[in-house]
Amino acid sequence: MEIRGEEFDLKELLPVREDRKVDHEKEKERLKERLKGKQAGVRDYLADLRGLKVAIQSAVLGERVWIVGHPDLFPGIPNGEIGYLPQEVYKIKKCKMSSEEIQKLHALKKIFGGTILPT
Repeated sequence: MEIRGEEFDLKELLPVREDRKVDHEKEKERLKERLKGKQAGVRDYLADLRGLKVAIQSAVLGERVWIVGHPDLFPGIPNGEIGYLPQEVYKIKKCKMSSEEIQKLHALKKIFGGTILPT
């Protein structure tokens, strides 16, 4: 399966036997509909996060950090404190950074600001 923009493009990985093609096409259509439904749910979830602004006392960083649902909320964070978008928290967690790496990343974010870009 490939995802392009907002559309899913289902590709065959294995050949389908001739006697299974009709059932296979029906199953593909059902899968497309399920994916569209899940995609809508993800969009709704992200929209709900848009107004999120929460302070967390980080044990790893030894200071308070903010999780904000949208970059527009960064200016409301108290001076000298740092905010992270949910996508950034996800990226850090996904990379399985050590405490030391998180502390270094946080120090860089304090100096330069900005957000962690997806790769």
